Amino acid sequence: MREPMWQLVAMLLFLLALPALSAGTENDAPALWITGLLAVTAAAAVPVVLKFAPLDDEES
Repeated sequence: MREPMWQLVAMLLFLLALPALSAGTENDAPALWITGLLAVTAAAAVPVVLKFAPLDDEES
């Protein structure tokens, strides 16, 4: 995948994670807020991985 696609994936993870965190803490649903927390962590890791991992963009 190309870098803009990974950035879109990160943004979608953030958009899904924040309501999950909110609903999980509001309704006392640990599985929901833990899922949201994992999604935030994954979304935050995407830019770091993109910076240090080589992209395989060999389009000839």
